Amino acid sequence: MTTNHDDAQLVCEVPYAHAPIPLWRELTAGAEFLALRFSLTYWGVGVPRGHGEPVIVVPGFLGTDFYLWTLRSWLGRIGYRSYMSDVGRNDKCPDDVLELLQRRVVEVHRETGQRVRLIGHSLGGSISRAAADADSQRIVQVITLGSPINGFDVHPIIAGLANVYGVIRDPDSRPHRDADGHTHDHACSRAVVEALAHRPPDNVAVSSLYSRTDGVVHWPSSRDPVAERNFEVKASHLGMVVNVEVYREIARLLASPPSTGSPAPPSRRVPTRRR
Repeated sequence: MTTNHDDAQLVCEVPYAHAPIPLWRELTAGAEFLALRFSLTYWGVGVPRGHGEPVIVVPGFLGTDFYLWTLRSWLGRIGYRSYMSDVGRNDKCPDDVLELLQRRVVEVHRETGQRVRLIGHSLGGSISRAAADADSQRIVQVITLGSPINGFDVHPIIAGLANVYGVIRDPDSRPHRDADGHTHDHACSRAVVEALAHRPPDNVAVSSLYSRTDGVVHWPSSRDPVAERNFEVKASHLGMVVNVEVYREIARLLASPPSTGSPAPPSRRVPTRRR
């Protein structure tokens, strides 16, 4: 990631890359879902259980809370209080989605009186990491699933869509207006990109699940620079949210998160995007 300074404002750019990833790998997602439904793991057998800790599940690019229903219901079965993110469709500027997620974290923290855990799929994981960077007083853990946290090296089709929606910056693109009349200048991922450039807060447990068979995000982009935070699974990108191996890893990480280190520091203020 690079950060450019000029006299007017800070503009963050995510490396714009077209990874040579076989998109056909995503055809296995259906089989992964069936394997999950016929597994004991799906029914909470043989996995560590929670004790009512709050978990917010965050959708990926172009997704909504709806497609994460299987994951949320499973979290409930194994003893957690699972919550929707309430960010709507994740097709807005990442900084806008970040603001919505931060509000949701405040709501859940107020309701439960506990620090919140976030599980983010794809871009939702990147935004979850940014939320923890901004509010580590309310967030205790982040688990990312196939999330671009170390650059934005993705399949060309996804890169093109992300550029259209303003998620990443293509040097050859120009500002445009979306269907709602909002202008996208490709600087609207500034807060998220800056947060990913930071070392995660010491008091937040951070884990990244990645797959070498991911057909959307090139797997090195999903690896944290700190090796101990990475856990390899065998899954497609879409299958990450319905994969038996991923579910087992999530249960283990939620029950025994890495050490969160020091007490919570003052929260960082996330700059809001000018409209």
